[in-house]
Amino acid sequence: MNQPIFQNTIIPSPDKALWQHIYSSQIYGTFFSIYINLVNDKSDYNKLVSAQFKLINYKGPINIGIHRVLKPKKDGKGIYFTIYVKGLSSKRTSRKIDLSKFKFRKNVIPVINIHRKIEPINNGSAYKGQVFDSENFYRDIENIQEPFSSEFKSYRDADSSECPPKKKSNLKKKSQPEDLSCRCPRGQGRIPNLNQVWSPER
Repeated sequence: MNQPIFQNTIIPSPDKALWQHIYSSQIYGTFFSIYINLVNDKSDYNKLVSAQFKLINYKGPINIGIHRVLKPKKDGKGIYFTIYVKGLSSKRTSRKIDLSKFKFRKNVIPVINIHRKIEPINNGSAYKGQVFDSENFYRDIENIQEPFSSEFKSYRDADSSECPPKKKSNLKKKSQPEDLSCRCPRGQGRIPNLNQVWSPER
């Protein structure tokens, strides 16, 4: 799933070997972090030269890589980077990004804004080999996969508000409680609807 924008204050340096932590997350069960090498001009501290990103996988079954980084944008004190990460990828370092047109006022430390997005692992297919793309698709039965729609782009809440309950029936005519649950969009069984509680007649 794509995530909102995250902000970090990064001090630029002319040292091309200095990598600073900028973002951490977990997808496909793998915890990873992204680091940035933000280089400025030796003779003009407020003038940036380039940026480069590196990803390190720390724990988990699926290797995550940097698929691509979009052209950055500047807004006030900040620079906005959109980074696409991809599962089953061996690409750990992005290309160098030219920032020669980015200059900040004196004594202003750049704010780096990261918008992380997830590239499908197999060009829109739900599988790559025997690996199911659980970040871009959901499934209910083995042979049914559907891409996430806007309706299913967030995990379920405890009150099951994303999935309306079935219509009530006459409970007095049934010996078993009515199924007031709804189907989890990620295929993990049924969600009880906590807004309605069945109680048998006494």
